[in-house]
Amino acid sequence: MSDAPAPQAPQPGFFSRLFDFSFTYFITTSLVKLLYALAIGVSGITVLFLIGAGFSGDDPAVGVVFLLISPVLFFFMVILSRVYLESIVVFFRIAEHTAETARKLDGRG
Repeated sequence: MSDAPAPQAPQPGFFSRLFDFSFTYFITTSLVKLLYALAIGVSGITVLFLIGAGFSGDDPAVGVVFLLISPVLFFFMVILSRVYLESIVVFFRIAEHTAETARKLDGRG
């Protein structure tokens, strides 16, 4: 008996997985890079908006305070979104590996 891994079946394309009503294939792991890029963009826009709002008031000191805390806020927002997205990927990978283990135990893989 060989210990070589069984060849993997090719994954269907993005749109095939998107319209898979049986939810056999996941698209979330494909979208994580895009979601992370969006989270970084939204974090940057949010920080720029806060800086602009701080300087648009009567007291420029508020703008300076927002300018000083904005890098910390930006990195905090990016770190939180990264941790959140990584936890989602972990859940999906657990599901994929559990399904693969179940197939192997059933003798189908």
